[in-house]
Amino acid sequence: MNGDYLNGSGSYASTGIKSDTARNMIATVTWKLGGTASYTSSSNGLASHFYGYERGTTVYSGRPTTWSGKVALIYPSDYAYATSGGSTTNREACLAKELYNWDSSSFTDCRYTDWLYDSSTTQWTLTPHSSSSPIVFAVYNTGIVSSYLATNSYGVSPSVYLTSNVKISGGTGSQSDPFILTL
Repeated sequence: MNGDYLNGSGSYASTGIKSDTARNMIATVTWKLGGTASYTSSSNGLASHFYGYERGTTVYSGRPTTWSGKVALIYPSDYAYATSGGSTTNREACLAKELYNWDSSSFTDCRYTDWLYDSSTTQWTLTPHSSSSPIVFAVYNTGIVSSYLATNSYGVSPSVYLTSNVKISGGTGSQSDPFILTL
């Protein structure tokens, strides 16, 4: 890739991805825009529930259920499934806990071992609240997933799908040693 890196450190935040090679590594996909209005109990607020909502067709009246493009935001389920769990609370227990309650002192392993968690900022997700048009789900800096007005200035974590011909030619995938991708 001639020194172009696609990593999570925001290296293209102000300049964009200028290399045709790098742009060609990102697939155009159909992003699902399903949402929910109920998410605060063990019967509707787990990672598996959000995964289903995101891929469903429940949206605020008149809103689209899909969008086609190269770059979007993470889903709440992406955040949840990115945890590895820890010595106190394993991954299985994290995924069996409502995302709304991941700030519980008993579930700190869930957020602190999650590579998408950022304690310094709340991050918007792609998933809308289905019963109110200006409300979107966010991963809060406390570790929970909840909904809020989309007018707030929160952070974002861009999400992409790489094309099937992309290979890792170097790096370990860490922030200090990102993967080097080639076609």
